Amino acid sequence: MTYEDQNKLYKDIALEVTIDAKKGARNQSIESKATFYSHDIQSGIVKINIAKDGHPLSLPNGTEVLINVVKLGLPQQKLVFSGDIIDGTSGIVHWPIPDQLRGYKGSVRAGVFINLPNGQRLHGGYFKFSMGISEIDTNLEEFEEDYWQGWNEFQEEAEAEWSDWKAIRDDTWDKHEKDFSDWKQEQENKQTDYENDTDERWNNWRNQQEKSQSDFESNFAFWKSEQEEEQTGFESDFADWKNTQETKQKNFESETGKKITDINQTLKITDSQVQETNNALENLDAYSKQETDNKLENLDVYSKQETDNKLEEKADKTALNKKAEIGEHGFLTPEKGFENFNTGEEDVASQLQYVRIGPICHISGSIRNLGTLEKDSGVAVATLPYRLAIFMRDVKVSQGSSNNTFTTYAKSI
Repeated sequence: MTYEDQNKLYKDIALEVTIDAKKGARNQSIESKATFYSHDIQSGIVKINIAKDGHPLSLPNGTEVLINVVKLGLPQQKLVFSGDIIDGTSGIVHWPIPDQLRGYKGSVRAGVFINLPNGQRLHGGYFKFSMGISEIDTNLEEFEEDYWQGWNEFQEEAEAEWSDWKAIRDDTWDKHEKDFSDWKQEQENKQTDYENDTDERWNNWRNQQEKSQSDFESNFAFWKSEQEEEQTGFESDFADWKNTQETKQKNFESETGKKITDINQTLKITDSQVQETNNALENLDAYSKQETDNKLENLDVYSKQETDNKLEEKADKTALNKKAEIGEHGFLTPEKGFENFNTGEEDVASQLQYVRIGPICHISGSIRNLGTLEKDSGVAVATLPYRLAIFMRDVKVSQGSSNNTFTTYAKSI
């Protein structure tokens, strides 16, 4: 417990001495004008500031500060006391004036000696102050007892105590070294065990990974072979399907062209026959109606009733052309969810389209669905123009990818 903690009152003239540990014994020049008196029991205090190179000297735990007191009057008397370390970081030590100086009147020289816990010792130097006898203590007898009669006795006892302390320290140090050696060996054993366990776990993990890698590569090679085989089959089937479609398209175009040529030829013959009929009608004056009827019965193209109508219309060529008119060719737009299989200009022949020849309408083309079609479901692929209204339902079996087939209907809605 420090002096401040004891809540005691100390004299305002408390002496403050700065001891420079570097100068050592040369600090004898510190002369203090302070005087303590015999009645200053436990109230006189010397505040010692220990420094080195102008900076506070740190006093670690275990440091001992000894105050060697010498009464300079005759006969000289030497006393040794321990100072109280108040602030080890700042090197502040307090030393109260001991009772052993009561009754002494004269100069006092105090030496500061520092024993550090690492075995080092420092002679800090000296400072001086005076002792007087208070009037109330006129008859006070001076302490005559010495703690040590001389420095040799103090040194011998101090060295004996130091030897004992050093022996205790050496034993403690040996014990710490043994404990540390045991702890270190234990840690090394743990490290070795950990490394061995780690190596085993690593080898097991590596073997597992290598097996997984091998299995994956084997499965991947098998899967790749299957995919390549399926790809080859698909490409072959697609090539066959494409050739079939191209052949169908060419045949369709050829047949359609032939039909159109035949129709055009028929139209030419019809025009010729109509012209002949008109010419014949202009010469009707030479024939009676009965004769004309007989001649018309021999015409392959017209029925008698039609001829009668033509006679009544005077063989109007425009009416005949209406009956012989053929329709049209156009492209159909797929409904939502479908699109033409090929959309390039060079593949226009494969797009969804229709050709009407008289009352016959032919629908063809290749499309693909953009979504999944459920089995046995019905969906609208394209809508015909209203003018091509269907009066009869047509059913066809069509071909899809991978040679799958499905049924298509052409019906009115």
